[in-house]
Amino acid sequence: DRPGGEALMAIPPPPPVYNWLARQPGKFSIVELPFAPRGQMWQNGSYVYWSTVHWHGVVDGYSGFAPPSYADLARTLSGFPDDRSHEALTVRHVRYVVVHFDLYKPWNAPLNVALVNRTPWLHEVQRFPDVIVLAVQPDEHLLTRADGIR
Repeated sequence: DRPGGEALMAIPPPPPVYNWLARQPGKFSIVELPFAPRGQMWQNGSYVYWSTVHWHGVVDGYSGFAPPSYADLARTLSGFPDDRSHEALTVRHVRYVVVHFDLYKPWNAPLNVALVNRTPWLHEVQRFPDVIVLAVQPDEHLLTRADGIR
């Protein structure tokens, strides 16, 4: 800010989806689509920025550096919503998939909406302009194996 409190840049209010996520109870992760491929990770910058509204983990929230697992996750989620992506989301404790239809670019893997609508482990829980939120029903078998307690 400038002296006297005058803003150098007006910060827009958070998109409603992030306020909604902030009100969801518990500890969980989210994944936001489109999932940016390597070389286009700047596309995830808004996911990182707006995560400060809800403070939940964002499994694809890298805006500059990505761990080696990023490329593997990108390949796995390219088949979303198949069994491999279900497993990947379950082991990362992803509760919600946030789909930003307005952010898809030519380099992003397209989303098969018809297949999403037929996927038994996904269901729409919230809708905003150009954004839907899908709840992920975890694969309990995977959780049992990973936790060793269920």
